[in-house]
Amino acid sequence: MVFGPKRLPEMMRSAGKAFRMFQTESQKAVAELREAVDTSDIQNDLRKIVMDEPDELARKAEERAAAAAAANAAAAAASTPPVLDPIPPHAAKKTAAKKTAAKKTAAKKTAAKKTAAKKTAAKKTAAKKTAAAAPLAAQPPGGYPVTEDT
Repeated sequence: MVFGPKRLPEMMRSAGKAFRMFQTESQKAVAELREAVDTSDIQNDLRKIVMDEPDELARKAEERAAAAAAANAAAAAASTPPVLDPIPPHAAKKTAAKKTAAKKTAAKKTAAKKTAAKKTAAKKTAAKKTAAAAPLAAQPPGGYPVTEDT
């Protein structure tokens, strides 16, 4: 297609308007998507989970235990079978104590192995030094080896 000098400026203006409209609409769409997917809420939730996790877990465990106790009391009052707590608090404490004791035992065993390895290495080093010094001790003070022929 060939456009004349009269029609060309009009075509360029309409192409510029179309490009500006496309650009404006795409910016609106991106802004709308960013607004719809607000990552600050997600980041705040993750930060809260990471920072408050130990306290939150303890609080939730207490809430579960209280809820289970209330459910058991209600069940006993209604003469229905009691709802059991999946992990009783005393069992969780025992499990944690066992894990701590196992870690301590493993640490002691590792320390004992390291100490034994160091002692063995020290003995080998001492034996090498003694073996290296033995030929030097047999030499006379002048530094020349003595043979039976001389």
